[in-house]
Amino acid sequence: MSTTAMDQQVVDAAVWEEASSSDDSVLSLRSGFLKLTEVDTDVHFADHHDLWTPPGARGVFGGQTIAQAVHAAMRSVGPGYVVHSFHGYFLLAGDAGRNILFHVDRIRDGRSFATRRVEAKQKNKVIFSATLQFHVPEPSYGLEVADPMPPVPSWEGLKSDYQIMRELLEDPTSAVPDQMRQLFLKRINGPQRIERRQVPKEEADVLEPVHWYWTRSPLKLDDDPSTHKVCLAYLSDMGMITAAYGPFGGWEQNRPNMV
Repeated sequence: MSTTAMDQQVVDAAVWEEASSSDDSVLSLRSGFLKLTEVDTDVHFADHHDLWTPPGARGVFGGQTIAQAVHAAMRSVGPGYVVHSFHGYFLLAGDAGRNILFHVDRIRDGRSFATRRVEAKQKNKVIFSATLQFHVPEPSYGLEVADPMPPVPSWEGLKSDYQIMRELLEDPTSAVPDQMRQLFLKRINGPQRIERRQVPKEEADVLEPVHWYWTRSPLKLDDDPSTHKVCLAYLSDMGMITAAYGPFGGWEQNRPNMV
């Protein structure tokens, strides 16, 4: 996958379980799923106690590995550099019962740009590989392009994922497959990692490969911009499958077998 723009925030189950009892809890790069421990120059590890495997998944949540790779790379650049591009490849499923080692390779350091390669390893095998580029912000005197905000309903009044799943499970007329029902139950009974509210599709757009939703973190994020960027990296592995399966009838008709 590749991603250069991410625009949402999230926290992981472990952090939510530890801190949900306090409205003053703050998520930072020193806590929970964001935390890395340096063991050598440009070598960091993620403790297996902080790793999360989604219900029904084969291994560690990919977004968490992406976020930790971004975090590891950030630690190797100067204070003025901001990550602006990322390309990553999942090679093996991560084992939530083992620590993950992140090795950072400093490919190039320039006056305005820095390039890093990160390999995430378990059992001395690479499970994830990524290349990132950092840039020192500078004034733009040329063309600037940004997509306008789409005309979608506001956050208020939309149902959260948890509300939708509960309603489907409680509706005696819904035809939720047994496998999906078990996944719904695990998610509902587990900690809430994010609050997400989907924008319902119009009938004419139901087959479009587009999936709009609002999302926010149950916890406050600290004021460090790096924390926000790592959280956005976490979200980069969420929602894409739903959008991609739209033209083929959605998840209901095409249960993916590689997720």
